[in-house]
Amino acid sequence: MTEVHPNPFLRHIRHLIVSIPAAAMTDGQLLERFLAHHDETAVEVLVRRYGPLVYGVCRRVLHDAHAAEDAFQATFLVLVRKAPSLDRGRPLGSWLYTVACRLALTARAKELRRRQCEEQAARRRLPTDRPAISPDDLVVALEEELHRLPERHRAPLVLCYLEGKTNDQAAEILGCPRGSMAARLAGARERLRQCLARRGFVAPAAGVATALATAAQAVVPLPLLDNTVRAALWFVRGEAGAASFVSAQAVALAKGAFRAMFVNKLKIAGAMLLVVAMLGTGATMLLKVALPPGSPAQAGQPPPEARTKRAKVPGAAPERRANAALQYGQAFIALRRGFKPIGEKKLLAECQTMPLDADARELVAKSGYALRMVQQGAQLPRCDWRSDFERGIEVSFTHGDGARQLSALACLRARLRFTEGHSAEAIDDIIAALTMARHISLDGTLESLWIGYEIEQRMSEILTRYLPSIDSKMLRHLKSRLDALPPRGSVAEATMRMEEELLTWIVGEVKETNDKERLLAFLSQLCGEKSAAAEKNRAKGRAFLEACGGTAEGVVKSAEEMRSFSARLAKMLDLPPDQVAKEFEREETKRADNPVFNLFSPVLHNIRRRQAQADVRRALLSAAFAVQLHGRDVLKNHADPVVGGRFDYVAFESGFELRSKWKLGDKPVALTIGRRGK
Repeated sequence: MTEVHPNPFLRHIRHLIVSIPAAAMTDGQLLERFLAHHDETAVEVLVRRYGPLVYGVCRRVLHDAHAAEDAFQATFLVLVRKAPSLDRGRPLGSWLYTVACRLALTARAKELRRRQCEEQAARRRLPTDRPAISPDDLVVALEEELHRLPERHRAPLVLCYLEGKTNDQAAEILGCPRGSMAARLAGARERLRQCLARRGFVAPAAGVATALATAAQAVVPLPLLDNTVRAALWFVRGEAGAASFVSAQAVALAKGAFRAMFVNKLKIAGAMLLVVAMLGTGATMLLKVALPPGSPAQAGQPPPEARTKRAKVPGAAPERRANAALQYGQAFIALRRGFKPIGEKKLLAECQTMPLDADARELVAKSGYALRMVQQGAQLPRCDWRSDFERGIEVSFTHGDGARQLSALACLRARLRFTEGHSAEAIDDIIAALTMARHISLDGTLESLWIGYEIEQRMSEILTRYLPSIDSKMLRHLKSRLDALPPRGSVAEATMRMEEELLTWIVGEVKETNDKERLLAFLSQLCGEKSAAAEKNRAKGRAFLEACGGTAEGVVKSAEEMRSFSARLAKMLDLPPDQVAKEFEREETKRADNPVFNLFSPVLHNIRRRQAQADVRRALLSAAFAVQLHGRDVLKNHADPVVGGRFDYVAFESGFELRSKWKLGDKPVALTIGRRGK
């Protein structure tokens, strides 16, 4: 264990000698070093590295120097206590800023309440000539709204404005393309400006940038740095005799922060998650030891009380403001906490084919809570993905990744339930996953739309595999439930949003380049491929620049000409599938001399193919239901939405296959009803 030197001068000399190698370490490496050995040097480097950032926000919010020092020390006490649970892949500065701002605002509110109580006791009133909005109000509002921003907006602002990083340095820390930082910063500044405007502080985006730039880092007094390092080590070791280097107020602030974090977890995750987390180990052991193989509970069948509660949900009136995204969020958290699937890639690849053995049953049993949250979310009509999960328990994957895993688990449980004769419960799983797929597609991005299509394809294939075993009454009810699924996200709107973001990024980066070499480097990145050699990508970038007239102005002009096409494209993609191809070919001919359009063209072709595939698969599923209910003659009423005409019908011993004449690659898109070789 590292010795703590009581003499500040000796500690300073020791820092100069010992911490030079540590100063080159990443934040994650320093945290690991501290966790392994309670290493003083690791704490000291972190305090020196982020001290100016933390002290700056504390001084801006709290005008009292002693109160600012208390909040400063409390921030690093929280850091050493929360170090084991921190995500090593996220910027530590943004997290520390959030904690410091929250602690400073808490201390400020407490001081204001104390003053008001004193004034009321003395029968004094607050001055009435105070301006409605003072400079101090603006400073505090800026800090409040910045720390409330989602991580994706807050982190770039903290890195570039408060930590003084360049755009390239910030991009490297965040793990994003260097050329994207200007657009990310612009979007974050606009989000912050809107938040300030709602509070009455109206300023252009440039004014927000100026306000952030003036929020300079503060110089931390050497004794405060020294005492904070000693206080952090004392706090994590639980030693006595700390009054000389940490105040009771700092300790109280830190402990209050721990309580607040715990309450936030309960707000987001819900009390039910806490109960499951505490009982999960015992419940798993009971499932392994007490349940015989093949029992309904081990196969994913919920207990009677759970089935009763679920049965009541469809008839219940959901809360008007209830948000399905919060229920799905709890399911994502359950995947992270206490549930370790066999591996995401393996689960996604094999959920439709893996043997329904004891391992599959155990996997389904462990996912019971997560799948229950999916069913509860699917019962709610509203799904808003703008909810900020970062203020509660954070998840290590996006909602798209989480939905993929959950749909694969729902697929596996539906297979188990179908084979055991629990068709109604299996259908519940399928409908819930299909509803989640529609909800996922509502976040406005193309990626989530594709994930939604992927989930719908997976669940429809499982459904049609067991379709012949479903009686006509249940089949008609199932058809009505499928028809009542919520609407999907708009491909047109998501495409237009993608185009606008890409165009804004291209224009912003090109305008920031001040020489031809930097411009060529950016265009090589834009036009090149990751797997290609640098010279090949550079040649593509040079050809693109020459096609734009050889100047930055020509690139900007070509990009701006594409903006008018965005609205046109949105209208095109909303046309019937058979008309989209004709309109797209007409636009290609018209804009063939625009290099930016030619750059986008392969992406747009891919969007059109994916949309056509989804349209054909939905039409095939609808036709399959009709054939199952009324016979194959009804196919004359179900036309292929892309190429027209009837679907081909191919019978086999235990089912049939419907085929479209539209091909994806070399094979026609098809849907199999029943199981071959059974």
